[in-house]
Amino acid sequence: MPDASQNNTPFVIKYFDDEALKGALKKMYLIRKFEEGAEDSYMRGLIHGTMPLSIGQDASGVGTCLGLTDEDKITSTHRGHGHCIAKGADVSRLF
Repeated sequence: MPDASQNNTPFVIKYFDDEALKGALKKMYLIRKFEEGAEDSYMRGLIHGTMPLSIGQDASGVGTCLGLTDEDKITSTHRGHGHCIAKGADVSRLF
């Protein structure tokens, strides 16, 4: 019989409960909606400059921030909207 510690259960399933995982999924949806709203505003000329979106990278910020606390600090790149939202930024202030 194989050793239970050698199973293929994903890390997040082993270490995070259902509520944390549901919260992570909600943040991914929020990031996507934020990015779509930012893109729409940019295309309508309401935001000037460049608009490097993180659409399609929603899970990377959430996964990175899932195990962090309020005391932890992060930094990101030019596609950092999702990371900020994943860390808990106030979306209305960010937009």
